[in-house]
Amino acid sequence: MHRRILLSLFIAVALPMLLALLHGQSIAEGPPRASSEADLRSLRAYMIELEMPPAAIYSIQLQQDRVSVAAAVAATQAHIATIDHMQRALLQAVEASGARTLYRLQRVYNGMAVLAAPERVALFEGLPGVKAVHPIVSKQPALTSSVPFLGASALWRGFAGFLPARGEGVRIAIIDTGIDYLHVDFGGPGTGYAQNDPTVVGDIPGFPGIKVVGGFDFAGDAYNADPRSSSYNPIPMPDADPMDCYGHGTHVAGIAAGFGVTRDSQTYAGPWDDSTHFANLRIGPGVAPLAQLYALKVFGCTGSSDIVDLAIEWAVDPDGNGDFSDRVDIINLSLGSPLGALYDTTAVAANNAAALGVVVVASAGNSGDVRFALGSPSNGDHVLSVAATQHGLVEVGHGPPQPFDRVTGFSSRGPRTGDAALKPDIAAPGAGIISAASQSGAGAVNLSGTSMAAPHVAGAMALLRQIHPDWSSTELKALAMNTALPLVRSGAALTSTLNAPSLIGAGRIDLTAAARAPAIAYAADAPGRVSLSFGMPEVLDSYQASQRLRVANQSNLPVAYQLSYVPLTDMPGVTVTVPISTVTAPVAGLADAVVTLFADATHMERAASTPDSTWPRFDEESGYLLLWPAEATWRAALSHAVHPAEVAAAYRPAERMLEFTVTFTASVPNGSGILHLRTVDGSSLGYTAPLSLTTAFTGVLPLAPLHELLLAKNKLSIELRLDDGAEVLEGTLSTEASILHVPVHAAPRPVSAMRSASSLLAFSEPLTATLFLTGQALYASAPSTAVASQVSVFQLEVQSPNSRPERLPDLALDLYDNADISHVGVATDFPTATNDEALIFFGIAAHAPWSTPNQVRFDVLIDVDGDGAADFRLFNSSIEGYTSERFLGDSFVSALENLRTRQRTIQKPLNGAPPSAADLRPFASRVMVLPVRVADLALPPGQTVISYTVESYHRSFGDQPEDIIDRTPSRRFDLARPALHVMKEERQVPFLDDRPGAALTPTLDLYSYAVHPGTGILLFHHHNGVEGQVEVVEVNYSWPATLHLPLLMR
Repeated sequence: MHRRILLSLFIAVALPMLLALLHGQSIAEGPPRASSEADLRSLRAYMIELEMPPAAIYSIQLQQDRVSVAAAVAATQAHIATIDHMQRALLQAVEASGARTLYRLQRVYNGMAVLAAPERVALFEGLPGVKAVHPIVSKQPALTSSVPFLGASALWRGFAGFLPARGEGVRIAIIDTGIDYLHVDFGGPGTGYAQNDPTVVGDIPGFPGIKVVGGFDFAGDAYNADPRSSSYNPIPMPDADPMDCYGHGTHVAGIAAGFGVTRDSQTYAGPWDDSTHFANLRIGPGVAPLAQLYALKVFGCTGSSDIVDLAIEWAVDPDGNGDFSDRVDIINLSLGSPLGALYDTTAVAANNAAALGVVVVASAGNSGDVRFALGSPSNGDHVLSVAATQHGLVEVGHGPPQPFDRVTGFSSRGPRTGDAALKPDIAAPGAGIISAASQSGAGAVNLSGTSMAAPHVAGAMALLRQIHPDWSSTELKALAMNTALPLVRSGAALTSTLNAPSLIGAGRIDLTAAARAPAIAYAADAPGRVSLSFGMPEVLDSYQASQRLRVANQSNLPVAYQLSYVPLTDMPGVTVTVPISTVTAPVAGLADAVVTLFADATHMERAASTPDSTWPRFDEESGYLLLWPAEATWRAALSHAVHPAEVAAAYRPAERMLEFTVTFTASVPNGSGILHLRTVDGSSLGYTAPLSLTTAFTGVLPLAPLHELLLAKNKLSIELRLDDGAEVLEGTLSTEASILHVPVHAAPRPVSAMRSASSLLAFSEPLTATLFLTGQALYASAPSTAVASQVSVFQLEVQSPNSRPERLPDLALDLYDNADISHVGVATDFPTATNDEALIFFGIAAHAPWSTPNQVRFDVLIDVDGDGAADFRLFNSSIEGYTSERFLGDSFVSALENLRTRQRTIQKPLNGAPPSAADLRPFASRVMVLPVRVADLALPPGQTVISYTVESYHRSFGDQPEDIIDRTPSRRFDLARPALHVMKEERQVPFLDDRPGAALTPTLDLYSYAVHPGTGILLFHHHNGVEGQVEVVEVNYSWPATLHLPLLMR
């Protein structure tokens, strides 16, 4: 109670003080003022965060203090009222600064969203009670046989001792573009569009209805928060009618919980069970066909949105009374922004909603197989992030058709930016999904995207919520992940390469497996995350870290598990170890096991995967921790007309041995036989055991780690060939036991610790000096890291202090240091190369590391004609995205834009060499090199002097001119006479092996040195730990006592 007393005291003292400071003025929110389009385009969306905790966090604190339900509700209501009063007291002062209030939050976030001119934000950030001001990151919509594929039909009929679960009593909030509630898939009449006023409720029947039982339009049809769009209109005009004019939300809602549509365009009325004939329906039922839907519209008819948080706020307290007991059960967010930041306000709001007990499901994003591309808010710890798979049945070998899942090409890859924790969490079908088409009455449309995958999971979680009504959202998330199908693969055969967890998380959701599980497992120190994530540790010599895996028994019997680890991307020199002893959890109790990651830099080599030659390497140790029930038994019936047999098998994970007993149930064949282990689709695994046939005999077969997954998911069969080989007995091994799994992920990397032997390089006659390198290097041979440490060398041009972005409010956290320029250097081979081949290399360092170069953009603005205006823009990008910065890719390059013609061309691979030639580590780095061909700069004849400025941007902050993070002063550089010539004729790139004893021999040009005082040598140690990547060596020349002026003349 002490916490609440202090908080009450703060409220009692702070609120009167705040009101006094604001002269007691409090105004009600009114409709936004009209404004010209030009005025609106100058505004940006900000979230003003207040100091008091949001009501969700306050309510959870009360629960932890074991306050009675009634008292907690009353205290939470009072807390919301206090926040509301404080916010209203701030409104007049905020709007007096020229800002426009968009909305206010008290439950999942304590803040006020405003539109404000960047230069005016400082006028209200010092107001009492304001904690910080954050830029709002806009969200975009993330673009039927799939439902039975997940096992939904089994839960509809009743499964594993549970009553039928079709979503009855479960409420799903679709935070999206609205829902076409007139569509027959939602029980609507399929007519009335012409008569419907989409701003009024009750003008025609249909909303609220039997399926879409509630909702709200927070946006208005004309709303669009995308400043690049010709229809940009960031002022929402809310109304009570959430009719979909975009089309995205209707499709999403149908996947989650549509009734289904018959061939004659009527609402499907059931049955919803194994007898449902999906093929005879125009639109199949959603995953939870009897769940209720709430349409929370946060988009207009096109574009993006800054008001998603407001809908999350509504979903946790629909009637707005401060009592969260009426919260929805599931939130679906088929939206996001790529390269999601953990500090994104929507991710924070989604996490707080999950903490209240709501299962929050979000699409991973559609940026493709690009490292760290996964979007926000799906990057939140407690949010269930969903990747997209392509599903179907395939015939392989002589067996029956087998389910087949493979990841789609558009599904965003993890890990998440920042701490490199594993995301996504789970996968679901998202390719070629047929669902309801908005404004069509009974029509259907085929769409693909992680937007389509997320509602599959939202519907599935509704069914799991129904059968486990008392489980927390964290427990339900763990259940879905522990029992997912991890066999998402690259090819049709079960032996094809499996996709890594950074693409699919725990695998494709499997409802029948989830319904059977008696226990769950998750990371004890990060329960909402479930997965065991070790981040990206830097390994100089060795590294060791441990995490606790927690087993929570949800059944009325003790459970015991043996553990094993199955690597999917296995790095030599990196091990994941698990306890050999059995882990036992008592009834309704917990048990922990320690999982340890160890990395030895002297043995670390490349992971087995071979990427595209244009992609830089990103090595991962990842796989699944399997929990095998101690008493699990696999059985198979081997059919034969004369010699039928039964097989019973047990697995010993510590030894990876499958122990089997074959018993003939009729006559025993004479002679001997050979037992083979195969996949259920007929692929031979190479395991054989010669046998002497008796009535009952035993044997053992070893299993490779990857084949453990096949055993765990009942995908192995036993084949017994009798003596002459003409007769074959076979059957599928299966168990009713639930083998759980937890994803494991780490991206350790060996690092060097190199530096120059001296911090000062002295020149005299002759004007050449030698700088030696020293320290601990990485060698491609010994130690066998398969990586040779590299150093880039430049003439130092700029050293810049750590500073805040110009338009970042003073109270906002500066989270953009990875785009804040610390050093700039230049190198060129122009003096020694032919004009057609000459290159300039701009070396740029930031104050903090980026996860991926896609997060940041550095623009080198080059003036070649001396008129003071930039003629070219050199910038970092990718082969996939250099023509349109909305696209992402890992084929990093430097690109040049002619600012007169707007033509863009790729110059060279980022850092000066393709990944196939040198690993220069663009990920988790703070240095990059941008090469440009001199010939492409179209220098006037005889012109060798350029001027340049470097500007930087961060994707989460914006890419408009006013969103600049940092800017250097203008610099002049003479290609023909650099002050320090650091490139030699034999090297066409400014880097060399970074190893002890290596020598740099720069040459000093006295004229350029004299006109560029303070120049030095800038070193980028690409493979050092990020703190040691940048080094400056001072340069000194001892001028002679008698100076002959011609020495300095050109």
